[in-house]
Amino acid sequence: MYNGLVQLFDKHDLPWNNLMSILMDSCAVMRGSKSGLETRIRTNKAPHLLDIDGDSCHHAHNACKTFCKPFKSFVEGLFSDVHNDFKWSTDQREHLQDICMMIGVKYTVPQRYVPHRWLSVYDVCLDTLRMWDAYTIFYHSFVPASMQTAYMPLIKDLYRKYELSDTNRSSIKQIQTHLQQKNKTMTSDGKAHKARIVEKLCYVQKKTLLILNLYAAVLPMLKKYVMLFQAKEPLMHKLHEQQTELLKDFMSCFVKPEIISDAKSSRKLKEIDVGNSKCQLDGDSIFLGARNRKLLKEVKGDKLAVEFISQTTEAYIACARTLQKKCQSTVHCSKVSLPLTHCVPATMSH
Repeated sequence: MYNGLVQLFDKHDLPWNNLMSILMDSCAVMRGSKSGLETRIRTNKAPHLLDIDGDSCHHAHNACKTFCKPFKSFVEGLFSDVHNDFKWSTDQREHLQDICMMIGVKYTVPQRYVPHRWLSVYDVCLDTLRMWDAYTIFYHSFVPASMQTAYMPLIKDLYRKYELSDTNRSSIKQIQTHLQQKNKTMTSDGKAHKARIVEKLCYVQKKTLLILNLYAAVLPMLKKYVMLFQAKEPLMHKLHEQQTELLKDFMSCFVKPEIISDAKSSRKLKEIDVGNSKCQLDGDSIFLGARNRKLLKEVKGDKLAVEFISQTTEAYIACARTLQKKCQSTVHCSKVSLPLTHCVPATMSH
């Protein structure tokens, strides 16, 4: 790779002085301290390179994973189960498509959750929320017969919500009957697979929705950051500013505003003890998303509500600490006096 880059610069007569920074993954091949690609370029060709740490987008993705960790892959397991359930079943996809058409929801094949794909959890979360009512109607077919009556009000509420005609209700009943017959011939593994999905869609629906709504409300901050730095044009001159803004915006979800406002620089921001309860907003004030406020009123005082607030606080603290660590690596970039937009050719990658 090193020889290939040198040949490219030589071929196009590009001055190494124009290369101000390199943004790449943090693996040893790329950023190893002895023979990594960046180290060799800095040593042999461009000693002036700014050290802006590893791939900033990768850091944001790792922060996302840190945020999700306290919830113990609860909804991520649902994502994988639903995707795999429809992956090889043409008739199930057709039934789901029919249900979507009847309730007026755009049908798409359930997305695959890929842990190493940047913020895949956010993309699949939005897809799941959009398809939530269709999934609920579909998987009600696999609720055990002894519990069908108890969860029927859930389905009737959806019928009223979408003002379904008697014809559509009859069609859904036919689909559910067909799926119930199919359930009788499934293997024990297949039944267990369906049972896991039914549990999260029906039995502990509020818990699932609380986590999904939280992800949908909080993760856009990280998604926006990643999308910005996936652009083709060089944006190294904005890196420090954007990292500081991301850290400040994220902290505002659970840290008292006066604590943030007192931190006049990025260095002060990263020194805030986010784990100190004196710096945090109380449970009623931390940002949970509008939908979750309504849900929490329904379970106020329940073990579910207490557990969710505790997990959310833990998630905020862990993610903020990750962002604090990564923010400090680019603090010195703001001290560069050169107009960086003119130092890097517009056609060159940063």
